[in-house]
Amino acid sequence: YTLNLLQRNKIPPHTLINNSFPKNEFVYKKTEKEKLQLLWFSQTIGEGRGLEFILPVLAEFSKNLELTLIGRLDDNFYNRVLKHYNFITYVDIVPQQKLHRLLADGDVGLALETKISDLNRDLALTNKIFAYFQAGLFILGSDTTAQKQFLEAHPNHGVVFLQSDARDAAQKVNYLLENKDKICSAKKQRFEAAKALAWEHEVEKLSLKI
Repeated sequence: YTLNLLQRNKIPPHTLINNSFPKNEFVYKKTEKEKLQLLWFSQTIGEGRGLEFILPVLAEFSKNLELTLIGRLDDNFYNRVLKHYNFITYVDIVPQQKLHRLLADGDVGLALETKISDLNRDLALTNKIFAYFQAGLFILGSDTTAQKQFLEAHPNHGVVFLQSDARDAAQKVNYLLENKDKICSAKKQRFEAAKALAWEHEVEKLSLKI
């Protein structure tokens, strides 16, 4: 039903409610590490989440960046893929509020959703991208329909790369490194701007009080 409506461009009247988080779950922290700090999180650090594609790209620039993966580590995926990369730090799965505060240590959040997994992944924004956004991180996102539209609406908060094009992804990572100082210095500005999208404001669309 949803697909047919989208294909016919007959979307019924609706109100968009972003599945964001309370603003008090996030803190701002100035990051001044020599290497660019990238973050990614999920319930499980495993296959089918875009890591297989982006890791070889990031490896080309490993002298200038570090990646922290947060989540429950799948041993098979580690032995097959992750152990070959020496620029990764692992953090076990943590409660939501602790996770959101951990994000303050980063500069860039990776949003690696794939179009081919299902229609929802292409058309919906994940909690991950809102968490990065509210933490003030710059976002490097795959070019799903939803993520492209979100970052076009918030151009100072991130860039997208073509999922199937390693060269384009490498160009975007190189852009991040070339603009590291600018990205890091604008973190506070991004953090403050993102408060306008916090759940306290979104819930007002439901005519509820919190």
